[in-house]
Amino acid sequence: MKKHLEKNRDFFNNFCFIQSLLKSPKQYGIGLMNVDGLKDKDELFIEYREADKNLMLRYGQNIDPPYYNGYSHNTNLEIKNQVGAQEEILLSLDYEGNLVDILQWPKNNSLLGMHFLAREIFWRKSTNGKVYHTLRRVSHLVWITIQEWYQKKEGEVNKKSPFGKLQQRLIKITVYSKPQEGFKNLYQSTL
Repeated sequence: MKKHLEKNRDFFNNFCFIQSLLKSPKQYGIGLMNVDGLKDKDELFIEYREADKNLMLRYGQNIDPPYYNGYSHNTNLEIKNQVGAQEEILLSLDYEGNLVDILQWPKNNSLLGMHFLAREIFWRKSTNGKVYHTLRRVSHLVWITIQEWYQKKEGEVNKKSPFGKLQQRLIKITVYSKPQEGFKNLYQSTL
């Protein structure tokens, strides 16, 4: 991870929480990536955008990795002789760069997951069961897409998974800033 920290120093200084998430992904419920997180050989892409309606109406597309009970083959993740796994999550961060909430979707692109749009990131359930919004606390939304590519096992019958050795890991982080109209108005425009 050292290479990525040096190359993206300003980013990680401004968004400290993301650094800890990438160091210990399992702690935050991320199934892909190693227990010890981002490696120097992994590819990391970072981009910045302003939040818009398209983001609010988006949902994560997760394709099971080999160490879950099943897997999905998706033609969008097809590279010759390789099969892929993908996980997407959405974070909301406060004005100090601390985590407000994480939105995670079910694996295998379950139809259940399509009912949870990104705009749900603004709602939390308190310990007493009441639901409240976090619109005033959120300064940024961060969409993280993790893809892992594995060598496809040819001619082998493997009941657990057709995934072989990990070939490549791609992590794309898109930081969405608050739009001019604010998150509250953006959220309301998608209802």
